[in-house]
Amino acid sequence: MRMPTSRRRFLKRALSAGGGVAAAALLSACGGTTSAVPTAPAGAAPTSAPAAASGETIELTMWDNNTFADLAKQLDAIMLAYEQTQPRVKLNLVHSQDLPKTLTAIAAGTGPDIVWLWDGSEPIGSWADNNAIAPLDPYIAASNYDLNQLVPAALNTTTYRGQVYGLPLVADAYWLWWNKALFKDAGLDPEQAPASIDELWNMAEKLTKRDGDRISQLGLQLPGGMAKYQTWAYAFGADFYNPEARKLLITEPAMIEAMEDINGGYQRYGPENVDRFNSSLGAEFTPQDPFLTGQLAMKLDGDWVIQVIRDNKPEWTYPDDYGIAALPWAPGKEQPGGDSNVLRTYPLVLMQNTKHPQEAWEFIQWLQSKEVTTQISGFLINLPQYRDALSDPQLTAVPGFGKILEEFRGSQNIKSLPAMPSSAEFNDEFSRQLDLAFHGQMEVPAALQTVADKIQPVIDKAG
Repeated sequence: MRMPTSRRRFLKRALSAGGGVAAAALLSACGGTTSAVPTAPAGAAPTSAPAAASGETIELTMWDNNTFADLAKQLDAIMLAYEQTQPRVKLNLVHSQDLPKTLTAIAAGTGPDIVWLWDGSEPIGSWADNNAIAPLDPYIAASNYDLNQLVPAALNTTTYRGQVYGLPLVADAYWLWWNKALFKDAGLDPEQAPASIDELWNMAEKLTKRDGDRISQLGLQLPGGMAKYQTWAYAFGADFYNPEARKLLITEPAMIEAMEDINGGYQRYGPENVDRFNSSLGAEFTPQDPFLTGQLAMKLDGDWVIQVIRDNKPEWTYPDDYGIAALPWAPGKEQPGGDSNVLRTYPLVLMQNTKHPQEAWEFIQWLQSKEVTTQISGFLINLPQYRDALSDPQLTAVPGFGKILEEFRGSQNIKSLPAMPSSAEFNDEFSRQLDLAFHGQMEVPAALQTVADKIQPVIDKAG
């Protein structure tokens, strides 16, 4: 099975020159004007985290795993504006630092003050259990920082054992994308999103083209990978984990039903036929992206598709050439408050062994401001974690992104996977076992039980 690309690993570049929100953000961040640079937050340091002596120049080091130099350069320009508000702080922003390298440095006492978890929030539980990161609750209280400013599902990804172990900096949700020309060719209304998952499968069948067992055009890219499994499961009213009880919920009937629904798609087309089709596809984030070439009529994917279209098929415009909607509910699973969706975040965490915890917290807090969040969100085409930024005109004016923000603001059913002791292991095992089930090597309930049998003891052992 060809697994979907990780956006954070293969992101090529952010908004191109001339992109309104990016250009405005970079002008501000590079010092074209200082009026848009937020003032650094003030707040008394908790007694456990003494600030540096007044007037002392300190260096704050932040690591991330962003491996793209051009992208890092532009993000640095936004972040380095902080030095204008705090002349005694010197920022050292270091990139291409993967998690093993980071953990090695922490163990050696040479790690950074802050880590931006560029690939997602999964390490938070295990890092907290191993005392690698510090809870932010004392700093939040001392500075009167209002957590209600944040999207609840975003904060959920950084809350562990009742404490806040990081603040998210931008996020992703997953959306249904469709090619309007292919809809017209199939006799479907290109302006009408499916009203249910059953209708989605019916539309996918009409959009699929085959020559015998060989698929030349797939109506719907079959979901693969944890984020897409989450999105599908939430549309069935399923959930993954109860953090209060510290119990996995993946063997409950709703989860089995959701994963069986995906399995039905694989069996409808034949897993080997799907594999052969997937192996023929061009690379995502390039002009050969199968959604751009018309080999995929619909797919479930993240906010960044807007960026991929802009960079690789600029003749496509929204809403003329493609549609965006939330994944609809499964029949009979509808809940009040709008469509469901998943939220995945990229948190900032404070390292336990930092020599400058108060100053590091103040930088984290500054990055959470509406102004800075809006700049970074618009640059990356990522959802802001800051509630007020969801309606910022700089973001809503971006074609297609305004639709996403409208859908997101209008839903009370945005969910996220809470931090757990073994999130990365759980995600990998869940995807691995389901892939076996979808390829006929085991039944879906057995696959889910296998995951639970392996991961629940790890959670229990963590206490």
